[in-house]
Formats: sequence, C-alpha cells, structure tokens
Amino acid sequence: MATKKKSGSKASGTKRTRAAERIDRRFTPVATTSPALLYGLLLVGAACLGIGGYTMFLRAEWMQIDPAPWGVWTAAVGIAMVATALWFSTNGDAALRVGDPGVAEERSGVRRIPWHSLESIRYDDARSSLLVTGRDEAEAAFSFKISVRAQRQAAARLLAEAAERTPSAIDVPEQVKADIGPADPNAGLRIKEPLQLVGKRCVVSGKVIAYEPDARVCPQCERVYHKRHVPSTCACGASLTDLHDSMLPADAAAASAPEAAI
Repeated sequence: MATKKKSGSKASGTKRTRAAERIDRRFTPVATTSPALLYGLLLVGAACLGIGGYTMFLRAEWMQIDPAPWGVWTAAVGIAMVATALWFSTNGDAALRVGDPGVAEERSGVRRIPWHSLESIRYDDARSSLLVTGRDEAEAAFSFKISVRAQRQAAARLLAEAAERTPSAIDVPEQVKADIGPADPNAGLRIKEPLQLVGKRCVVSGKVIAYEPDARVCPQCERVYHKRHVPSTCACGASLTDLHDSMLPADAAAASAPEAAI
C-alpha cells in the first residue's frame, strides 16, 4: 500500500507541473495600410508643420517680418496629414489569445472559448476573416471574428491548435489555410495561465470539484472530470488511460461504473 500511495503522489506532482506550464499566447493586431504611404504622410506632414511654424513664429521673431498668411494653412495641412498617418497606423481590432486554455478575445477584459466548447471555425470570404463560434467559460454563446490581414499569426496559431484538439470544428478551405501559412512557434507573447479547477463541474457526473487533487483534466481539450468518473476516452477522442494510472485502486474501480453507463 505504501508503494501505491507513493505512485499516486508522483502522479499528482506531474499534474501540478503540467498546470504550471499551461501557456497562453497573446497577439496584437498590426496595421494593414501600406507602410510606404504612412511614412510618406508623416514626412510631408512634418515638413508642412515645420514650414508653417517657421512662417508664423520664427521668421517673425528672428527677421522681424510679419507672418505669411499662408503659414496657418500650411501648418493645418501638416497637422491633418500627421493625424491621418497616426490614425491609419493603429488598428481597432481586439488583441487575441490562443493557447492551452483555448481562444479568447481581449477588449475590456478577456472572454475565452475553451477548446471543449469550441463549435466551429469558418472562413468569411467577404471580410477575409475567421469566424469563431462556441461557448465561453460561463457557458454563454459567444462568437467573434479574426481578421486574417491584421491577425495572421493568431489565425495560423488557432488553426494549428484546433487541428490537434478539435479538428471537427474547422470548416476552412485548404487554399485559405495555405494562404495563412504555418504557425510561427515564436510568435505571440507567452503568458502562463494556471488552470483553476476548484468550483468546476465534472462533465460526466456534474459533481463540483471541491478539492483540486480530485480533478482529472483531459490534456487535449481540458474537459474536467472527477477522479471517480474518468472514462477511458474523452469526448474529444483523447485517451484518458494515463489519468486512470494516477488513481488509487479504489478510485479506478469506481470510475468503471460511470464509464459503462456512458
């Protein structure tokens, strides 16, 4: 019995390490306007501001010459051009997160669709974007769009992760996948997101997880099971036999009954 307890303790330590290494990636949108156009607007605008400022202030102070009437308009044009360049250099799209916890849109806060709640990823040709649909962590219906032009790396990471975790949710033409390209392993800001298990419900029994060591998590879609109600195969298709190995014999025997009922 002592040996069995030691084995269970080792498995629990492995789960804690895995949870600590749970990684999310944050992607910020990029400007879709031509950089050459933006630089041109900034340079010409700055020149107009300089000329207008010189004719209105410096020339009058240094050379005792009245300001030229066109200086105000030149400065106004410069301000307008610089403001236009700054406007187009920013993007109104939200930041996105894609990683082990799922896919999320970040606006005033982070609203996430876990992998096991992801229903579909479809391509909107009219807007050149991916439409992500599912349910958020509060089980409310949620959908948002990912612009392929402004968030290409996030789109590539989403397709790569979904292909491994929930391939049936992907409804994107192969040509679009090829145009988006492969996911860059170094793209996105890496953020550690430990999984909070206490308070979640077992997807089989509905029992609330009151004590973290009682929880077992599917490594592919992150469905949560109580240790006494772990099936051999998750609904996403992943094998959960390794989670059975981490149980004590009594727990493993109890888990077989709900599995048979399923």
